[in-house]
Amino acid sequence: TSSTSSTSSTSSTSSGTTNKTVVQEDSVAGPTGLRLRSRSRSRSSKAGSPSPTATQEVETTTTESTEDSTFCTTTDRSAITKPPTPFSYRLSVYIFFRLLGLVYLIAFGSFWYQMEGLVGSGGISPAAEYLKAARGQNITGYNRFYHFPTLLWFHCSDIALNLLCAFGCLSSLILVFNMAAPAIFCGISWICYLSLVTAGQEFMAYEADFLLLEVGFIATFLAPITLGSHSNRFDPFAYRVNTFALWVTRLILLRLSVGDLIFKFTNDRLGWRLLQAFPRYLELQALPTPIAYYLYQLPPAFHVGLTAVVLAAQALSTVLFLGGRLPRRIGFWIHTSLQIFWMLTANHSIFNLLQIVLGLLYLDDSGWSTNVRRYFRKLHSSMLKQSRDAERRLVSLSRGRHRIGSMYRQPVYWPLGVVILVCLLISLMLCVPTLRLTQGHLPVPRIMDKLHRAISPFRIVTAYQDLHQPVLPVRLDLILQGTANDKDFYDYSWKASPSNLDKMPSFVAPHHPRLDWRLNRIAIENLHANSGWLLRLGAQVATRNQAVMQMVTPPPEFEHDDPDKLRFVRYIYRFDTNSTNKNYWKRTFYDVFGTPILSPHPPKNIRRRRNPSSSHFGGAVSV
Repeated sequence: TSSTSSTSSTSSTSSGTTNKTVVQEDSVAGPTGLRLRSRSRSRSSKAGSPSPTATQEVETTTTESTEDSTFCTTTDRSAITKPPTPFSYRLSVYIFFRLLGLVYLIAFGSFWYQMEGLVGSGGISPAAEYLKAARGQNITGYNRFYHFPTLLWFHCSDIALNLLCAFGCLSSLILVFNMAAPAIFCGISWICYLSLVTAGQEFMAYEADFLLLEVGFIATFLAPITLGSHSNRFDPFAYRVNTFALWVTRLILLRLSVGDLIFKFTNDRLGWRLLQAFPRYLELQALPTPIAYYLYQLPPAFHVGLTAVVLAAQALSTVLFLGGRLPRRIGFWIHTSLQIFWMLTANHSIFNLLQIVLGLLYLDDSGWSTNVRRYFRKLHSSMLKQSRDAERRLVSLSRGRHRIGSMYRQPVYWPLGVVILVCLLISLMLCVPTLRLTQGHLPVPRIMDKLHRAISPFRIVTAYQDLHQPVLPVRLDLILQGTANDKDFYDYSWKASPSNLDKMPSFVAPHHPRLDWRLNRIAIENLHANSGWLLRLGAQVATRNQAVMQMVTPPPEFEHDDPDKLRFVRYIYRFDTNSTNKNYWKRTFYDVFGTPILSPHPPKNIRRRRNPSSSHFGGAVSV
């Protein structure tokens, strides 16, 4: 009897040791191991001391749960046994937010580089003077944040502008690396960029800026508010995707494509319907590329075929986006190829890049390659291992006050009612600009029109005026010229515009030279010839403002000496296809644009005229 009891006690001791080992292994598995640990204890309590076979089964189950936890870190048993289907959009949404943060970073950095010369205190159109003039329109109190939504109302200075750009870049980096709550930092990026767009005036009123604000607003409701556990940072499958927000974000791209097609066929200034628009498109772009220059020299038959292919690809991708999973995947690749083609032929800053990022939402997870999915799984498993090690250290330091798995937290999402309400509002508003492009053939309901005008200051839904603007049959560029004797005029060249004839078109995107774009818009629209900021630009160039001179290159004649007078002149620019000539452009004089400007510091060897109005180009404005 004694030998039997000793044998049983020995076996129970050994089995207890085995159970302790299993519990320790389960605790390493994190939150998924807690359920298995409780089940193993319940089995051992019912059956007494488990056999070695049962212990091996528990160990096998624990190992499998550890492998599953690297794929999905949730406390839901069904999520472990049934991982997300390959036809979900979790991976696509995860990559979408990383690239959206990158686009935000490029936009903030590009404007930050030009901010001081454009809207700084010594810039062309200071933001402080703009807000001061807005305050003079009896817009006070909280109404100023509605009519001119910007954080600069609290304090407008160069320091405040730099802080806005810095906070925008910081929140964009957090969004890129998924360091913290995606929805919160996506909203911070949107607020900072809206503040800069409002204070940027004409220099921040382009289709790329408006599209970024649209996407950034609705993406705030597509992202989770908090990440939950630290290990969820690199786990695309740890979040659920809100279907309503996903479809509204897709609708932005669909509306943009449909509106572009409607405009091309209803306001055919370039000849899209006759398949003759492509040569004009290449030449009339604000900032063409070297590829556009060489494509322009190809035979007309090639241009006709290329125009037909581009229109067919755009229409086909739009139709395929409305189809099932496979048509949407095909439409995504057609759409991406088309946007890459536009990027190669014109510098549209972040506009085409942002459309590619939007197209990712039409691509389900099975559309990604196996290597991409495997990369994210390995990345998540390494992060999960680090979080487990940190959790074990915390448990050892807390001396039992924290247990394994207590640090795991679920992601927090927006309330479903809030998301549905915002999505319904945005989806209705997205239809208004598209209906306006039909020129009255499809009238806009009065309620929708009033609601669209009410939210228009926040740039949530816009009409893309620059994308759908009237186009002249010729290319006009605005050139600043200086003279010291009223006879010989020398050109000041812009950084990206084709001011010099021998200047080859270059790639500058995704950087956005905003001064070059604005000068091209003014020359085409034939407006604001004597606008305050244009005269101020001449004054800043005449006084050699360092912030402004970063965007302007003076001629060799005025590198060390100041001109006597400055004037703006419009020229008709065309591609120079003459092979014997080394120039890339040829130009024809069009007219003198606006009023000439007197320099406050004329050359010492030149005597200033007493009567500036006797000049051959009219009266002058003193600086």
